[in-house]
Amino acid sequence: MRRLAGLCTVAGIVATVLGLSKLHAVRRDYVFHGSFRFGWAVA
Repeated sequence: MRRLAGLCTVAGIVATVLGLSKLHAVRRDYVFHGSFRFGWAVA
């Protein structure tokens, strides 16, 4: 059960970072996956 909780925590953090990064890209009118910020968000 702890392993599942840890996995869900990490997955939630990754989804939040990528989701907010995509939202920022849409609001600032640039392509998220084509910018240098994509690499930083994934790292």
